[in-house]
Parts: sequence; structure tokens; C-alpha cells
Amino acid sequence: MFSEVIVDNISKIEDYAARNDSIMIDFANEYIGGGTLNWGCVQEELLFLIYPEFYVSLLLFEKMEHHEAIGLEGARRFADYSGYDFHSKFDKTNVESLESKD
Repeated sequence: MFSEVIVDNISKIEDYAARNDSIMIDFANEYIGGGTLNWGCVQEELLFLIYPEFYVSLLLFEKMEHHEAIGLEGARRFADYSGYDFHSKFDKTNVESLESKD
């Protein structure tokens, strides 16, 4: 009746995105991208940095109401990071995403 739910406090949420049976849910901010272009450096902002195609959504969506959600799919992961908050840093380029998917 219910789908399997896995709680993992070790892996990063984006590490599960490559699996076909998983989705990422981010509920950090009423504005898509959070503080991506100015002051933020946590979950949502880090996701936008490693999935740069998400930046297009900043142009398309306004402030969400409490009953709204935005779904984004098909973005490729171009990088990885280590750390969190203002201790985060670029780790490596995600080569698999840069390769052609013909």
C-alpha cells in the first residue's frame, strides 16, 4: 500500500537523485532557489550550484504560497561539493553528467 521510505543521515540528498526510484524534495524557502544569488549557502543553494540548469527556474517562478509546490526534473548534476553552510567548497566536476547521453 505504501512506498518504501528510507531515512539516511549520512548520504547527501542529491546522491539519491540518480536512482530511478527516488525524488528529491526541498522545502527550504518560499522563493525557488532560496538565497542562491545573494546570501544563502545551505541545502537549496548548494543544489542550485551542482545542478546549474535549475537557475532557469528563477526567471519563471514567483514566490510560492503555503499550498504550492514546484517540480523540476531532467536537470543534470555537473559538480559535487564537500562541507555545508559557509564551510562548503567545490569538490569535483561530475564527469558522467558532462558526457553525451545519445
